Amino acid sequence: SLRELSPAALALWGGRVMRGHGALTSKARRISAVRTFVRWAHRAAPRECRITADQLDLALPVPRAESAAVSRSLRGAELSRLLQACETPRDRAIVAVMASSALRRFEAAALDATDLVDDQDGWVIQIREGKGGRGRLVAMADDVAELVFLHLAETGRAAVDTGPLFGGPDGQRLAPWQVDDVVQMAARRAGLGSISSHILRHTAAWRCYVLTRDVLAVQALLGHRHLDTTQRYLRRLTAGELRD
Repeated sequence: SLRELSPAALALWGGRVMRGHGALTSKARRISAVRTFVRWAHRAAPRECRITADQLDLALPVPRAESAAVSRSLRGAELSRLLQACETPRDRAIVAVMASSALRRFEAAALDATDLVDDQDGWVIQIREGKGGRGRLVAMADDVAELVFLHLAETGRAAVDTGPLFGGPDGQRLAPWQVDDVVQMAARRAGLGSISSHILRHTAAWRCYVLTRDVLAVQALLGHRHLDTTQRYLRRLTAGELRD
């Protein structure tokens, strides 16, 4: 039961995963999936699942490659090709939102239609629970909002309606791995090779930095708790841009 789930049990399981066979990326996917479930369980049934976001981060961190010193973002032409390769308005909206608002895949999957907020200066996306349980508001460009509302119109909904923003044919919320699949399949059709949805977060961060030259603005967009995390992020992106 959920009551038996504890930080110690998660840490023990995570250790077994890391000691087992398989690529680091595969292990990271398994751990990310469990983390997503625990966050959902704590939100849906806090009396049953009492593991907080901070406890989860300490007990079950997502493994990352030590040598990942370079990150890459998409050029404007590449992003255009990716959007054109999307087969449905839903998929195009997913790519556009993630590439402009720097959403993580689990954040995109967790969005409800009511998380679209009509602000005085335009539409804003309310991320209720990001990494570490922290929420934030991110602006949504007009052209991105147009794609999102085209997707909603196709499903017969509006921003005031309840339910997941991005769902499957059955109306059920997409899982984070399904969001990643949307991006990967569109990337292959666009001839961009094998990329993950996280490159869209890189793209949003780099564009924000190029436009503003403001590290604090990038930190707010990414939802980082610490400024040095954003600075490391930008150093890797800068190295990738220089290498290209």
